[in-house]
Amino acid sequence: MKIYEEILEENSLCFDIGANVGNKTAIMLTKSTKVICVEPQEICVNKLKKRFMDNKNVIIIDKGCGSEVGTKTLYISQFDTLSTMSKEFIETTKKQRFTGVSWGKGVDVQITTLDSLINEYGVPTFCKIDIEGFEFEVLKGLSQPIPYLSLEFTPELKENTFKSIDYLNSLNPNYKFNYSEGESGVFMFSEWVNSDIIKNYLLLNNDFKISFGDLYAKF
Repeated sequence: MKIYEEILEENSLCFDIGANVGNKTAIMLTKSTKVICVEPQEICVNKLKKRFMDNKNVIIIDKGCGSEVGTKTLYISQFDTLSTMSKEFIETTKKQRFTGVSWGKGVDVQITTLDSLINEYGVPTFCKIDIEGFEFEVLKGLSQPIPYLSLEFTPELKENTFKSIDYLNSLNPNYKFNYSEGESGVFMFSEWVNSDIIKNYLLLNNDFKISFGDLYAKF
């Protein structure tokens, strides 16, 4: 993945928030990084443990991540990539993008925060946050800037992304931004841009049926 080649450093620490089955973790490990995987779904945690059981550079935490330590309700979908703690994500995306997808009865999961993870493992060079509309809640559990972050972007939940951008700027006004469409693995902008430019770009992204991607931030 070209983006990870650009932003990751040798032997750096990464957080994979919403690790799922570890596909992004595996890419991070190509740079010999230490990866802290945070994943609340039991079925995914079991796959993570099996996949990385012999890798001392991977630590698996079977919890969700949010604004404060405690418990939250996780709504399980038949597709593990769509399970979420955001009712707003469910209600908005099932109208067009995920018609026919169902989310079953919620289960209570333990929640940690980015600050708690940093206190235990240190400040990561890169933090990936991909948790289906709950990204801003995760950022609210962070009180210091991280050099590189990525946040999943869902067009139906622009306000969630814009609040995340504003929050990052409150932590460090020198943050710059970029965007990667879908799973392309490349940046849309040749140069990193300020918050106004990235917001204007994302405002035009309204293809609710097929479009999604990742917002990247760095300082």
